[in-house]
Amino acid sequence: MSKEKQIQEIERIKSSLEYHFEKYKDYKYDSKNASRKNDRSRAMDNMITHARFIEQELSHPFVSDVIYDGNQFQFEDFWKYVASDLPNYLKKIEALLNKLKSEVE
Repeated sequence: MSKEKQIQEIERIKSSLEYHFEKYKDYKYDSKNASRKNDRSRAMDNMITHARFIEQELSHPFVSDVIYDGNQFQFEDFWKYVASDLPNYLKKIEALLNKLKSEVE
């Protein structure tokens, strides 16, 4: 695969991660602060759904190597740690994008 196509795919993954992360945070807030129990429960389900989308994107071969970086990566109960872990992963993905773009130029 060409570097340009790889860059495009990583940019798509990054964009998807950012979108799902925003939704995750919104639903996390709602899951704690909604006035009705049913609304809190529904928000929790939606939050976990967005966390699963994030997991799928992070397991893509283009970004998984950067994220793992020789460390073990645990997806078990990942939805609990999205808010603390994902910002660092996004920084690593951004650094990878910058490196690839500089190689293309």
